[in-house]
Amino acid sequence: MLRKIVIGVVGVGVVVTGAMWAAATYFLDNATIAEQLKKETAQRFNRTLVFQGELQTKFFPKIQIVLPPTTLSFEGSDKPQFTLNGAEVGVAVLPLLKGDVQFDAVVIDGLKGQVNVSRFLKKIHERPTQEADSQTVTINESEKNNANQDSSFIKNLEVASLEIRNAALTAYGLQSQKVYAVDSLNLSTGKLGLSGTTPVKFSTRFAEKTQGLSGQVAFNSTVAYDIKTMSVSMEKPSITVSANQKEQSISAEVKANLLKYASKDVLAQGANITAKVNDVSVMGIFNSAETKQMQTWSLEGLNVNVSQADTVKANINGDFAGEIEAFSLQSKKLGGNVQANLGHAVLQVPFNGQVSMTPGEKVDLKLKGKLDNSPWESEVELVGFNVPTINGYFTLDSFVADKWLKVSGQETKKVSSSTVSVISQAYAASTSNLDVLNRANGRFGIHVNTLKYQGLTVSNFDTTLSLSKGVLSFNNLLANACSGTFSGKGQINTAEKWSFDLNAKGVDTQALMQALGSEAKLYGKANATVKLAGLGLEKTALLKSANGQISVSANNAVLKGLSLEKVGNAVKAKKVTGLIMKDEDQTRFSILSASVNISNGVLNIHSLDGKTSVAEVKGNVTVGLIDESLSGLITAKLATSVDGRRISVPIKLGGTIQAPSYGIDLEATLKAGVKDVIKEATKDPKKIIQGLEKLFRH
Repeated sequence: MLRKIVIGVVGVGVVVTGAMWAAATYFLDNATIAEQLKKETAQRFNRTLVFQGELQTKFFPKIQIVLPPTTLSFEGSDKPQFTLNGAEVGVAVLPLLKGDVQFDAVVIDGLKGQVNVSRFLKKIHERPTQEADSQTVTINESEKNNANQDSSFIKNLEVASLEIRNAALTAYGLQSQKVYAVDSLNLSTGKLGLSGTTPVKFSTRFAEKTQGLSGQVAFNSTVAYDIKTMSVSMEKPSITVSANQKEQSISAEVKANLLKYASKDVLAQGANITAKVNDVSVMGIFNSAETKQMQTWSLEGLNVNVSQADTVKANINGDFAGEIEAFSLQSKKLGGNVQANLGHAVLQVPFNGQVSMTPGEKVDLKLKGKLDNSPWESEVELVGFNVPTINGYFTLDSFVADKWLKVSGQETKKVSSSTVSVISQAYAASTSNLDVLNRANGRFGIHVNTLKYQGLTVSNFDTTLSLSKGVLSFNNLLANACSGTFSGKGQINTAEKWSFDLNAKGVDTQALMQALGSEAKLYGKANATVKLAGLGLEKTALLKSANGQISVSANNAVLKGLSLEKVGNAVKAKKVTGLIMKDEDQTRFSILSASVNISNGVLNIHSLDGKTSVAEVKGNVTVGLIDESLSGLITAKLATSVDGRRISVPIKLGGTIQAPSYGIDLEATLKAGVKDVIKEATKDPKKIIQGLEKLFRH
C-alpha cells in the first residue's frame, strides 16, 4: 500500500508539474505564480502565505522551483506557524515522456514549525467519513488496474540526493500539556530511487520542555532498500543518543552488523550497545534479534555487563522470546553474576533462573544461586513500573558476615571527654532521606538459616518486610542467638525516622558481649524488652536521637572484676588497706534486674537491683552513648554483720565502658558504721562504754 502511495504522489507531482510547465511556458511569470499560490492558500486553507523574496521557476530543460524565505500562518491568523529559509527542487522534462522521473538534488533549508497535535488529531477524527468510504470502495474495485497503471506510467524514479538542513518542530497539546521539540535536525542521503543503496546521515537535538529533558541523537549507515517489496537493510548502522534531565545524564551508542526489515519482519545481527547513566556503565551485545510475521519476537545470545564506580559489577546473559501485540517476555535461558568490591575482599554472587512478563505490567522472577558458596533462592512478583508493587521471598542457607566486613585494628580504650567541641560535632551529625522507599510497595519474606558474625551465631532468622506509602516495616521478626530467642518488629520511613520493639529471652550475655566486640564482664542468662525510636541511620545520628526504655533481668548472673565477698571480708576484718580487685574476682547474683531510659545520647540505668549471698545491691548508672563515659553510684548492703550491724558500702563507678573503674571507701564505711553504733548507744547510758570501746578498737 505504501508503495502505491509513493508512486501515486510522485505521479500526481509529475502531472501537476507538467501542467504548471505548460501553462507557465505560455501564460505565467514568477510573480503571477506566486500571487496565485497565495490566493489559493487563503481561499482553501484560510492561511497566509508570504514569500520574503522572489519565487524562481525554470521550465526547460528541467522544471525547477526555488523558494525564497517563506512563512505560512496559523489557520485564521497572520501569525507564522511554519517558516522556511529556502528550498529547491527540479525534475528533468524530456525523460518524463518515457516515464523516467529524474529529480535534481532536493534541498530544504531551515524548515521550522509548531503543531498542536491534539487539535490536529481532533480534526482528523471529525472529518466526514463518506468521502473516505467512497474512496475505499473505488480503490477496492480498481486496485489491480490502478497498480498496473501506476507501474506502467512511472518506469523509473531517481532523486540525485535529499538534504534537510537545520529543521525544527515543536509539538504540544499532548500528555498533560507536555511540549516536545526537535531542532538542528539534519538529514542527508545519496542517490535515491525505487530501489538501490544510499548512505544516510541523520542528527537532531530534542527536548521535553516542561520536565527539563534535553538531548541529541545521531544515525549513520549505508541503507539498501526496495520500495516495491517494502524492504530495507542497514549495513553497519551506528546510533548515538545522549540526554540530560536535572542532575541526571545518560549516553548510549548502538552498533550492529546488520539491521533488516523485509516481509513485515525485523532482523538484527551482531548488535553492540554501550550506555552510561551518571556513574553507572552498561555494555551489552546480542547475537540476533528477530520478529516472525510481526506476531512474535526472539532475542538470542544477550550478554549485558553493568558496573558502578568499580564497586559493583553485574553480568546478565540469556535468551528471550515473547509476543508483540500484547507485549510479553519469557526467558529461555537466564544467568549471571553480581560482584561487589568491599575494599578488602570481593564478594561474588552467581545466579540463574527465569523471568516472565505478561500484559498489565506484571513481571515474575525466579532466581537461585550461591552467596559465599551457600545456596539461596528467591521469587519476586512485580506489578506496575511507575510505582511497582513487589511481593516475594528470599531464603539463604548460611552467611558469615565478618568474612566480608572490614575489621579495624585493635581500638585504643576510650576515656571520658566532656569537651564542647566533641559534643558539638556529634550533635551536628545530619540525617538524609530514604526517597527510594517512595518508589515501590509490597511484601517480601526473608529467611536465613545461619548468620555468623565473629562469635555471634544467629539461626532461623525470619522476617517479613512490607513497604507502603514510604514506610518500610519489619514484621514478625524471629531469630535464635546466644542460646536465646529474639522476637519483635520495627519500621523506618523516608525521613529515616525509625522505631522497633524487641523481646529477648534466655540470652547468654557472655556470648552476646563477646560477639559485639566487648570484653565479657557479665555472665548469665538474661531476658530483655527494648522499645526504642529515633531519627537517622548514621551511627552518631542514631545514638544522639535514640529514645525509649529497656528492661533487663537475669538469674544466676556473674559479674567479673568485682568481688562483693572480698568487700564483706574486708569490712568484717575492719581492714581499710589491701583491698585490690583482680580480673578473676567475681560476684554471683541470684537475681539482677535493671530499668533503663535512653534519651539525648545518654543511657540512664535509673533502677538497678541485685541480690547476692553477701549483699543486696541498689543503684543507678549513667552511660554516655557518644563518648562512652561511665558514672554512677551503687550501694551494696552487706549481709556480713559487723558488731551485730549490717554495713552499706558505696561503690562509685567511673571511666569508660571499655575501661570501667570502681571506687570503694571502706574507711568511711567503717567509721560511719561505728558512729551509728554510738548514736544508738546514747539512747541507753549503759552502752556508752561499749560504744567507746568499739571506737577505740578502730
